[in-house]
Amino acid sequence: DHIYASGDVVVAWDRNGNFPHYYLSEDGGLTFQQIATPDDLRPRGIARMQSGRWVAFFQYGSTSRIYYSDQDAPKSWTSAFSGTGTHLSGRCVAAGRYAYMCDNLRKVWRSEDGVSWAQAGIISPTNPASPQLEVLSNGNVLAYGQNGYGTVALSVDNGVTWQSVVISGSDNMINVSEAGGRVVGSSGASKFWVSDDFGLSWDEYVPPFSGYGNAASITI
Repeated sequence: DHIYASGDVVVAWDRNGNFPHYYLSEDGGLTFQQIATPDDLRPRGIARMQSGRWVAFFQYGSTSRIYYSDQDAPKSWTSAFSGTGTHLSGRCVAAGRYAYMCDNLRKVWRSEDGVSWAQAGIISPTNPASPQLEVLSNGNVLAYGQNGYGTVALSVDNGVTWQSVVISGSDNMINVSEAGGRVVGSSGASKFWVSDDFGLSWDEYVPPFSGYGNAASITI
């Protein structure tokens, strides 16, 4: 139930980790082929760095690894990183210079090439727990997810330090998407927020379809 696109290459996967494969399109989403994941692991996140290298987070049970691929359309992967005494969580994200991952101790791991990874910082606000990460177009990194209770965490220095940012209500922001400098978050329960300053402040937004069910994911 998650889609990532880079030019005509589109990757889709079940981010709940139910299946050891993902779907790949090389024609802008007109047709897809099923691709098996390495080592029978489940896809949790796939993204492309500015350099063109793909990075992916695959996990199943107690095994969590980051892989990379230099193919234009990623069909095979090379293992890069499995953490240092920690269990990686969330999803791999990449934009601009760095790729990022988070572990279950809220440590943020960062890579310039998708191969070598080092700890950049630790998400110091106690909420959200088990955060998802999103890299915004200006380089800010947003941490959001379950048990946010009306807050998200934001880094403006490439994941080194973090600040807590209040959003209205006590809901959890569980989906984030950005286009043209506007960032939209949703709670999965028909509640939406909009930020026009790359995550520093948020305003609640009531869409015209409000009240017609939950927003499982959003893309703008």
